[in-house]
Amino acid sequence: MSYFQLWTHGSSVQIQQPTQTSYMERRGHATVIEQERGTENWFHFAIPTLKEQEEVSLKTVQIFLRVRFDRGGVIQNSRAYIDRLHVWDSLNRVLRIDDVALRGIDWRQVTVWDIPGGAPVAHGVGLSVHIVWGPPGEFQTVSFGRVELVAAGARFEEF
Repeated sequence: MSYFQLWTHGSSVQIQQPTQTSYMERRGHATVIEQERGTENWFHFAIPTLKEQEEVSLKTVQIFLRVRFDRGGVIQNSRAYIDRLHVWDSLNRVLRIDDVALRGIDWRQVTVWDIPGGAPVAHGVGLSVHIVWGPPGEFQTVSFGRVELVAAGARFEEF
C-alpha cells in the first residue's frame, strides 16, 4: 500500500482568539506566540490534502506536529503545554484527544498521533491544538510564556 506525507509550515497557523495573545510574529522558522499566564487558546493548521491519488481514494492515518516551548532557557516556559488535539476533515472531527499533556519537547522532535483505522478523506484535513499557559503563579521569572509553532503534517494512505 502506498502512502505519502503532506506538511504545512508553522507560519501558516491561524489563531482562534488573537486578542488573547500578547505577542505574535510569523518568522522564517515558525509562528511565535506569547500569552499571559493563566490564558489558553486554539491554533489551527490547514494540512494540504488530496482526496484521491491517481483515482485511488485516500485516508488520513497519522498526524504530525513540531512545536517548541522553550528557547533554550531564555524564556522560562515549563508550564505552557498542549492539552487537547483535534483532527478535522471539513465539518467532521475524525480524532479527539483531550489528555495530550505535551510540554517541553525538543523542537527537532516530531510528535506523531495515529488515527485509529484511518479516516477517509472527504474534503480537507485540519489540525487544531489547544495550548494552556499555566495558571497564575506558576511562572517563576516572567508573566508570559512563549510557544513556537514550527510545522504540522499528515500521513495519507490508499484504501
